[in-house]
Amino acid sequence: MSSKIFLSYFLSESTPGYGGNQGFFVKSSRDMCCGDSCNQQEWRLTNHIGTHIDCPKHFDSNGKSLSDYPANFWHFDKINLIEITVNNKLLLNLEEYLDQISDDCEFLILKTGFCYKRSKQEYWEAGPGIDAASGELLRKRKPNLKVIGFDFISLTSYQFRTEGRLAHKAFLHSEGEGNPILIIEDMDLRQLENSPKYLVVAPTLVHEADGAQVTIFADI
Repeated sequence: MSSKIFLSYFLSESTPGYGGNQGFFVKSSRDMCCGDSCNQQEWRLTNHIGTHIDCPKHFDSNGKSLSDYPANFWHFDKINLIEITVNNKLLLNLEEYLDQISDDCEFLILKTGFCYKRSKQEYWEAGPGIDAASGELLRKRKPNLKVIGFDFISLTSYQFRTEGRLAHKAFLHSEGEGNPILIIEDMDLRQLENSPKYLVVAPTLVHEADGAQVTIFADI
């Protein structure tokens, strides 16, 4: 028996931002308690807060933007989940996990358990990241891979920001061997124990955006 779950977090003013910065703000613009005819909110946010996707344009001015991807790109049924124990290893190299990724994998999910620390300062300050060599390796060895997603705040560990910028380019830049691999950061993997049967990623549709918030629906 299957069930449907979210792999995205709801946005709120307590949503953690990279570097500890607040990235989502809400205020009431209409309030029925004050005599207005309806309730309405105004939101102010960056496009890289909460569960969101990085498109190639995020680190490549000539790379694809959100509006370059058709609707059928966002449905995935070839998904691999890998559980990784981080401990004190904050810069992940994925070569040792390569055999756990099927050759037809389209969406790779990394679960480190950092999703359970999301309410703590440790989540953004001491979370893991992925090295640039992993991006180059996955593009070369897993040509069907379209997206990588994970349960920590950014591909760039706050402790390894220079390497993180190189890693973003390794995954996203149009140059280099293989196709760019899009990145989904800050996924909610608390309910996920096995590879989903399929995923639907629903991005906020903003023309020519370099990234956007996404709602991810999973059938487990």
